[in-house]
Amino acid sequence: MWKTRNELPGLIKLDIKYHIGMLRRDVEDYLLKDLKDSMEEGPYKNLRDAYGYNLSPAAYGKSNEEVDNKFDWSMVPYKQIALTDFNPDYKIRSDRQSGKRYDRGFMKNDKKFDERAYSLLKPNLPNYLNKVITSFGKNVTRVCIAITEPGGGIAPHRDYDTTFSTRYHIAIKTNQKATMNDIHVPADGYVWFINSGKNHWVKNEGSQPRIHLMIVMDSQEKLDCDWLEVYN
Repeated sequence: MWKTRNELPGLIKLDIKYHIGMLRRDVEDYLLKDLKDSMEEGPYKNLRDAYGYNLSPAAYGKSNEEVDNKFDWSMVPYKQIALTDFNPDYKIRSDRQSGKRYDRGFMKNDKKFDERAYSLLKPNLPNYLNKVITSFGKNVTRVCIAITEPGGGIAPHRDYDTTFSTRYHIAIKTNQKATMNDIHVPADGYVWFINSGKNHWVKNEGSQPRIHLMIVMDSQEKLDCDWLEVYN
């Protein structure tokens, strides 16, 4: 059985580790090609439209109307650089246990608003970055590079229940004053689970950008490994 948001901690360091030097090199190489926020006019804009009533104010400090019309994207404090695109062949798995509120209500019965539909891995990703993503298995959905600039952050908010999707982070570059739920996640190659169904937030009070690889899964299988650190 899938565990609900209330059955899982807010933040877990998992006993899964990748080579941070190789991963950092590949992420930095990719960022030389793409620094445009995918929530603007990229593949994730539909997701912002679906639940942007809290995403835009939380991430940008602006309303949807302000973000769409006269927002200086060169100064955006938070970016998601897409590593996956919309998959037009996406269908909800027949064995899914996600709540109908998410499948039929929250997602408006339209798969372009369903985060799980953004699963088409972009071509020509750097080799080790591609290897890390695909090692998560067949149930990987949306993947991005999340960048929080110095002084930026995301206000406390809740997204979907963990019966809908589970979200994992690997810190690529960070600083001691960059935190997730007030916990510093070091760039050491370890995978962290973040419970997006509970209140969660990001702060970067340091002088360097905080860069994370974020992998979303239509699965809870990664939680079956050992847990090294747990924060509620």
